[in-house]
Amino acid sequence: MMNKQLAQKIGNQIPAALAKLAAELGMTVTTAGGTFDSGSLTMKVKFEATTEAGAPANFASHARKIQLPEECWGERVSINGRTIQITGVNLRRRTYPVTGLDVDTGGTYKFTAFAVRSALALAV
Repeated sequence: MMNKQLAQKIGNQIPAALAKLAAELGMTVTTAGGTFDSGSLTMKVKFEATTEAGAPANFASHARKIQLPEECWGERVSINGRTIQITGVNLRRRTYPVTGLDVDTGGTYKFTAFAVRSALALAV
């Protein structure tokens, strides 16, 4: 019988189970939510092409569109007292298009392009 705990457990294990296939294809794999009822679970799984450095294949073009350096993926900057590693750009989020990972806590945060540009300028 499917319940919330079992659905979460399966959802957490899907990326690890598919990681080998993704690596063979030069991609990364993530899950993005899903739905369940008493007898089934439907999960959204996303395979994303990456560059040799590990950045999403579309990162350079998206970064350029919001006036960030193309090579800033993976760079660490200090924003609001946190050390952030830049991990993505989502152009559909107009206000906070840049995604970053807090190096200390592992939390994911969203930032304005201006905040990231300013932090990159200070880091140089």
